[in-house]
Amino acid sequence: VCLVGCDYRVVAKAAKDLGFRVTNKDTYWTLRWTDRYLLGQTLREMKMSRMQRINHFPAMCEIAFKCRLAMNLNRMMKQLPAEYDFVPDTWILPEDTLAFVKVTNEKKNRTYIVKPNCGSQGQGIFLTRKAADIPKEGRYVAQRYLNKPLLIDGLKFDLRVYVLITSVSPLRLFVADEGLARFCTEEYQGVSNKNVDKQFMHLTNYAINKLNEDFEDGGNDGDAGSKRSITSVRTWLDENGFSGTKVWERVQEVIAKTVIAALPANQHAYRIQIPESRDAVGFTCFTVLGLDVMLDEQAKPWVIE
Repeated sequence: VCLVGCDYRVVAKAAKDLGFRVTNKDTYWTLRWTDRYLLGQTLREMKMSRMQRINHFPAMCEIAFKCRLAMNLNRMMKQLPAEYDFVPDTWILPEDTLAFVKVTNEKKNRTYIVKPNCGSQGQGIFLTRKAADIPKEGRYVAQRYLNKPLLIDGLKFDLRVYVLITSVSPLRLFVADEGLARFCTEEYQGVSNKNVDKQFMHLTNYAINKLNEDFEDGGNDGDAGSKRSITSVRTWLDENGFSGTKVWERVQEVIAKTVIAALPANQHAYRIQIPESRDAVGFTCFTVLGLDVMLDEQAKPWVIE
């Protein structure tokens, strides 16, 4: 396995534990794992053989970048509104600025969560009710804030669901049975002028909540604390009037539909960049995605990014 361009030591450890021989040579490898998104020119220059695999598709930014994902989901919401009713109203800024200004003027008490396009770990995220609060520079998504989330122990949380995609033509994806439930570290209250800036109450990002003195390390069992297992949430659902199985089935459905929303661009880019003569039945590339799903007070799943 070639780890040129990979900065995560855990990947090297996992590769060695699985019996792979790690190499830093750019040419002789069976599997390549890189942290960088691939551009078409990069793939063409690699001239990969049929036996080689790499952990990115050339157009997976259609899901990984917030503005591109919003564009794809908004398009599907217009074409198939009944099938894509799991996406909060979302505006891409600055492109949708006029529409966003109009809706914020008409519905002054509605709250929106604003996220930078390429941000991660909660950086740059904030809540607002005014379009004027959006920075003039950069690209953002503004999304209707889910003001009535499902609470466990009085805390807001979301689900980080991991998806393995092994082919886009045809589509083959696998949703991991286990994942993370990321909890806020301050008891939730509906958004008000007094608490709108309280990140520990409204943002579920681990990188933010671990800075709170009330952050709890739940240990290895994943049943308590500020970072729990999805299994523990499913158990809680069963014990509190919901069906953990049915909710999880719905989560898997909305995950699949989210990937499908970006499928045309991914199939087009794949076929352009990887000739059939060098493709191993659609399996030259693979990728692992982490998608974030939030449950509302009725345990309905919403894809938030």
